[in-house]
Amino acid sequence: MKLPIQTVSPIYSGVHLRTGIDPTSAAYTDLVDRLPAESPSIRVPNRVRPAAGSDYDDLRASDYDLRLLVWEPPSDDTDTRVRFHLYPYGITVMQADFVVESELDSAAVQDTATRHAKDLFATHATALARLLNEVTRALGDEALPAGQEGPDSKSGQIAWTARAVLLGEDARDTEAGQAFIRQWLQETVDHEDADAIIRGRRTHSVSWVNYLFLGQETHAIEGVMDVVRNAQAYYAAQTALNRDMLHVIRRANDHEQLRRAELALRNSRQRMQFLHIQFRNDKALMRRSSRREMDRLLEAWEFDALVSNGQALQDLCSDEIERRVSRRATRSTIATDLILVGIGLLAIFELLIALIAYSRELMANPALSFRDSGVSAILRVFAEVDTDAVLLVGFLMFLSLAALYGYWKRNA
Repeated sequence: MKLPIQTVSPIYSGVHLRTGIDPTSAAYTDLVDRLPAESPSIRVPNRVRPAAGSDYDDLRASDYDLRLLVWEPPSDDTDTRVRFHLYPYGITVMQADFVVESELDSAAVQDTATRHAKDLFATHATALARLLNEVTRALGDEALPAGQEGPDSKSGQIAWTARAVLLGEDARDTEAGQAFIRQWLQETVDHEDADAIIRGRRTHSVSWVNYLFLGQETHAIEGVMDVVRNAQAYYAAQTALNRDMLHVIRRANDHEQLRRAELALRNSRQRMQFLHIQFRNDKALMRRSSRREMDRLLEAWEFDALVSNGQALQDLCSDEIERRVSRRATRSTIATDLILVGIGLLAIFELLIALIAYSRELMANPALSFRDSGVSAILRVFAEVDTDAVLLVGFLMFLSLAALYGYWKRNA
C-alpha cells in the first residue's frame, strides 16, 4: 500500500551568526538583504517584513521567522517535495514529503523512510554545499569563522531523521492498523498516545522521532511540523555545540599553541551564547500555541538537561580561558622579571668593574686626589683586590638579591 511520509532531518551546516544580532533591527534587515535573491526555489522569510508596529499585534502568527533561507530544489516526481531550511546557528533542516510502497510493518516503514530521506539528501548535497558557501560569503563579518568542529559534527552530516506517517481514518478500525500504530509509537515518550489515537481521543503524536497523523493531509499538518522542525533545529544545534565544545576543550588541554587554543575556546563559547540568546528571543516572539507545542516537544526530548550540560561545558570553557590568560600573564611576568634580572646583573658587574678601574687609576696617579685629605682606604682596597674576587662578590650579591626577590614574590 502507498503511505505518505514526511521526514525531518537536521544537518550540520556550519553557518553561525555572531552574537548580538537583533532580528527586529535595521542591521538585521541589511544582513538579510545580502542573502541570495528570491527565485522559484529560494525564499528568504524575513526579507519582506510587516510594517513597523508593536509586538504581538497579530496573535495568530509568530512575530519572527527563525530561518535565514529556505531552498526547495525542483523535483520531477510529483509525489516528492524537498525543502532545506537554513537556521543561523549551524543547522540546516531537510524536510521531505514522499510516498513509499510498504505494508503496515513498523520496522519496514522506518527503514524505507530513513533510507529514502538519506538518498534525497545525497542527491542535493553538492548543490546545498554551494548554497551554504554562497550564504557564508554573503554574511561576511556577521558570520562566525568555521572554528574547530568535533569529529562527529562536521558540516554536511545528517544528525538523525524523524519520520511522520500519515494514515487514513480507517486505520484505527482494523487490527493491522491498530497494531501498526502501537508498534510505530511504542518507543515514544508518551506511551498512551497510541491508545488515545486508536480510541479517537487524539489525531496525532509528535513526541519522539516516530510521528503519526491520522486522517490528515500534508497541508493540514504544516503548522505542527513547523514547530517540530524548529524544535529539532534547536536540539540538534545544542547537541552539536556540546560535542564541539568538548572536543575543543580536549584539544586545548593537549600541546596546542596558547593563542590558537584560546581563540577556539572563545569561538565555541560565543556560539553557545548566541544559541541561548536566540532561543529565548525566538520563544518570546513565538505564537503562544506554537510555544506550548515546542515546550512540550523539548520537554519530551529532555532539552533542559542538554542545555544544562552545555552550560557546564561553557563554564568549563570560561575557566579554561581564564586559566590560559592567567598562564600567559604569568609567562609575561616571568619574561619581564628575567629581563630585569639581566639588567641588574649587568649593572652590578658594570659598577664593580668601573670602581676597580677608577681605584687603580687613582692609585697609579695620586695627583687625581689632590682635593682629598688623603687616599681613600676603600678605593685602596678595591685597587689591591683581585678582579676575579670582586666579580665573585658581585655574583654572590646578585644571587642574594635574586633570592630575596623570589622569596618576596612567592609570599606576595
